[in-house]
Amino acid sequence: MNGENFILLQSRNSGVGIVKEAKRLGTDMIFYKKNKNDSNYKFEYINKHSDADTIQLLKS
Repeated sequence: MNGENFILLQSRNSGVGIVKEAKRLGTDMIFYKKNKNDSNYKFEYINKHSDADTIQLLKS
């Protein structure tokens, strides 16, 4: 279900999927929330390969 403010994204690697979709949409900024148990690889990939600015929200 895709809409103006919602996109369902499926990918084996979420970092790669987010970067590809952001490029396809011409996104200026990516926000993501990181939990303590989340893999660092996907977030490092997003920060390294995305053309968009990234903002990381930490869950306390």
